[in-house]
Order: sequence, then structure tokens, then C-alpha cells
Amino acid sequence: MTGTGMVHAAGGVLWRPGRRDEREMAIVHRPRHDDWTLPKGKVRRDEHRLAAAVREVGEETGHVPVLGPFVGRYRYALPPAGARRDGAGRGPARRHKAVAYWSMRAVAGEFTASDEVDDLVWLPTTLARRCLTYTMDRRLLDAFALTPEWTSTIAVVRNAHADGSGGPAERPLDVRGRVEAEGLVPVLAALGVGTLVSGPYVRCRDTLAPYAEAAGLAVEVEGGLGHSHAVGTDLDGIAARLLQLAARPRTGEGEVLSGGTSVAVCARGDAVAPLVETLARKAGHPRPTPAVVRKGGWWLLHLDGSRMVAVERHLPWTRGEG
Repeated sequence: MTGTGMVHAAGGVLWRPGRRDEREMAIVHRPRHDDWTLPKGKVRRDEHRLAAAVREVGEETGHVPVLGPFVGRYRYALPPAGARRDGAGRGPARRHKAVAYWSMRAVAGEFTASDEVDDLVWLPTTLARRCLTYTMDRRLLDAFALTPEWTSTIAVVRNAHADGSGGPAERPLDVRGRVEAEGLVPVLAALGVGTLVSGPYVRCRDTLAPYAEAAGLAVEVEGGLGHSHAVGTDLDGIAARLLQLAARPRTGEGEVLSGGTSVAVCARGDAVAPLVETLARKAGHPRPTPAVVRKGGWWLLHLDGSRMVAVERHLPWTRGEG
């Protein structure tokens, strides 16, 4: 972008298990700036910032990341066009850059040097902090050190926009809703979602359908998400089952066993807030306020075992909006 305005970027603290039960973080060297930093990049106009964060980390490090909790963000002024690296140039900075970061666990891949990033090193927190060029990155690493290692996620999605045809349970997604549903695909993939649950409405199932097709997953219908939660439904039972699905079982030494998975559940608007509140209560987390979310948007409830450690609310992606 040119002129005044905000440049949006996203990245991550990419980690892997290290020696002596200490995580190792990936920091990258950029020859153009001759700096050591955390991987990040600009959000494109055709993607959600969560998808951008995972894409940029993957491109710069060569590793496939699984998205974890939000770590932090910072904002800084960009030099004006024509300014030199020594600070000389024309006029004051007129643009700012806002960068958001998430914890990301490396699950596969190998680094390959490029013109943009020519080196990558894996370091424990103390050494990584010393090597990072920027104070802002060191502060992010401090925040990351407070996050749990192994997390899974429950994504509570409100159904995307639907048209007015058919009965209340049969309304299909409209054009806008189909775009919102497609925008969910890279986000759910980044979270490593392996279980899909839907309320008994066409618009809920259709919201998850693009990801289900891409990932080769079936969508399980939960009839209990079809009742009026104002007069009471067994939300405790539904929430307990979702928490059980998402919990990652471990050995006594803390090793993660197979079977745990991140979960996405799609419900209509009047069910989302009660479900989020019930999940938070059962997992020992303060009630999110407010717990509502826009159509096509979602909550991310991050779990360390059965304990909820972080909550995020996200707007839906729409075409042409980064």
C-alpha cells in the first residue's frame, strides 16, 4: 500500500521440543536488513490474518506449523518512501505497521535459504532472546514463555450468512456465506482441526462443508445444538464431550499420545454464546464478555489438557479484506 494508512502483518513464535524439556524457538536472519527476528509478513487482501500468519511462517522457515494461542502484537512507524537506512530521507513517517503473533508448533518441514531469509537457527528461550535484534521481538518471546507447550483448540463457529429460502432449519448459505465458509478452510487447517461437529441446520453444516471436503472429514450433527438454550438444553453434556474430544492425552512423562485433536463446532447465533460460556466455565476460564460473535465469525478456545488457557474472538474473512 502507498500513502498514509496501516500495514497489517502477522507471524509466529515457531517452536519445537528441545533438550531437557525446554522449547527451542526458530529465529531467522534477513540479509536485506541484516537482522535476526521472528518470522512474519504482510497480510494479503485475500486472506484472514490467522491464515497469513501460518503462510508467512511456513514460507520463511520451510516448516509446517500448527497454530496455538495468540502471543501478542506491536505497532511501529514505517520510514517514508525514499528514506535511507541511516534515517535520512524525505519527511516524517506517514505509515504504521501492526504485527500480530501466535504460538506455532513445528510439525514437519526443513529450512531452505532464500533471498529474503538466508539463515534459521533453533535456540532455547534465553539464547534466542540474546540473539534477537529488536526489543519488540524479545518482549514477544517473554510473553510466549508464559504459554503452555502442548495445546489443542475448540473453534466455536457461528453459521455463515444464509438466504431466506426454505424453513428455519433448511436455509442454505447465500453468496456472502459461501465466501465466509471458504475463508474458514485455511484457518481450520492451521489449527489442525480433525473433528467437525454441527448443529442440525443446513446453514451450520454448509459452513463447515468446504473444510470437511478439503480435509476428508465427516461432519457430525449434534441435535442438542438445535434447541432453544434460553429454556435449557444439556449444554453441560455437549461441552463435556467437546472438551473430551479436544483434550490431548499424555503419558506420565508428558509425552503427547495420539487421539487428541482440535475440534470445530458450528452453531446458530443463539447457541454460540451459551456454548462458549459453558465451555469456559467447565474448563476453568473466566466467562468471555461479550460471548456473541458475528455471522461467519468464531471463537478459539485454547486448551492445555482439559484446562482453558486462552480465548480469542475473530471476525469472518470476506473477499478483498485482509
